[in-house]
Amino acid sequence: MTLVLGADGCRDGWCCVGIDADTGAILDAFVCDSFESVLASPAASICVDIPIGLFDGPGQRLCDTQARRMLGPARGSSVFPPPSRRSLAFDDYRSASDANYQLTGRHLNKQSFNIAPKIREVDAAMKAGMQKWVREAHPELCFWAINAGRPMRFNKKTTFGREQRWRLLRAVLPDVRPNPSLPPELKGRCGADDYVDAIVCAWTALCVVRGDGQRIPAEPEVDERGLRMEMWLPT
Repeated sequence: MTLVLGADGCRDGWCCVGIDADTGAILDAFVCDSFESVLASPAASICVDIPIGLFDGPGQRLCDTQARRMLGPARGSSVFPPPSRRSLAFDDYRSASDANYQLTGRHLNKQSFNIAPKIREVDAAMKAGMQKWVREAHPELCFWAINAGRPMRFNKKTTFGREQRWRLLRAVLPDVRPNPSLPPELKGRCGADDYVDAIVCAWTALCVVRGDGQRIPAEPEVDERGLRMEMWLPT
C-alpha cells in the first residue's frame, strides 16, 4: 500500500486525510497537534495547504500571482500574500505588518497574520530536500483543476460551497461518503471546510504520486533557504 496525505490547518492543529494511492480508498481522517506529527507520517507524498518558501524582499511569489490569475475575481482573493519570514518573529499585528512593509513594500493583511503561527510552524520544520515528498497545495486551485479550469462559484464556508466541492470530490474519489459532514473523530476539533480542504489536498498528493500532478510556476523561484516557492495541483 502507498499512503498519501492531505493536511490543512485547523483549530486543534492539522486536519489530515490519508488515501491509499494504489486503490484511491480513503483510509482515515485525524488531527495532528503539530506539523512535526504530520511529517512523522509514513506517507509517500504529503500536500499541505500552507505557504512553503517565503520572500524577505520586494515583490510577491510567482506561484501566488499565477494562482490568483487562474482563479480570477471569484476566488483569487483566497490566495493570501504570505508574510515575509522575518515578520513571523512578531506576535502582534502592527509590528509584524511594519516589518513586512520594510522588507517587501507591502503591509501584512489580517488573513495572512492570522495564519502566521501555522506558517511559522511549517517554515521551522521544512528543509529543501523535504520537498521531494512534502509539497504546498492550495485547495481552491486544486478544485479549479478538478472542475476543468473553472473556479468554485460559492465560498467554501457556505452550504452551497461545501456541496459543490463535495460533488467534485465524489467524482474523483467514489468512496467518499454521501455528504460532507465531519466524521466522528474530527467533530469538535476542526471545521467541515478544513476536512474538505484536507481531502482535496490528499487527492492532489495522490495525483503527484501517479504522475498526474503539475506545479505552478513550471520553473519555481527558490528562497534564501533553498525552498522552492511553488504550488501543486492535479493536471
